[in-house]
Amino acid sequence: MRASRAVEHHEVAHADDPPESASDRPRLLIADDEQVVRTTLSAQLQDDFDIVGVAGSGLGAVELARQFHPDVALIDVQMPSGGGRLATEGIRECSPETAVVILSGDDESGTVRDLLMSGATAYILK
Repeated sequence: MRASRAVEHHEVAHADDPPESASDRPRLLIADDEQVVRTTLSAQLQDDFDIVGVAGSGLGAVELARQFHPDVALIDVQMPSGGGRLATEGIRECSPETAVVILSGDDESGTVRDLLMSGATAYILK
């Protein structure tokens, strides 16, 4: 039920035709450059969210947000083709209603502040 395609040489998977309102569950986009993180997050969150897209790069996340306008985007801070900051700015530009939640192993206050100032709604440590 998922198709994949390349975006700037980074794999992006997304739902073929996500329904406009399949349920009352929030629509979720997941972006992380580590396959195990994408798989784990998808498995853990699929009962509570309609997962509309999974990307392995910042550019892929922006493309999927532009296409599906998710309610929430979980975005890794460091990814190829635009990390968390560029992905956040791109998502907020093309889908301003999307809440961007940054995932990171770095809790340095400058990084957190920069991402929140670029439009992220929240910052979660992995």
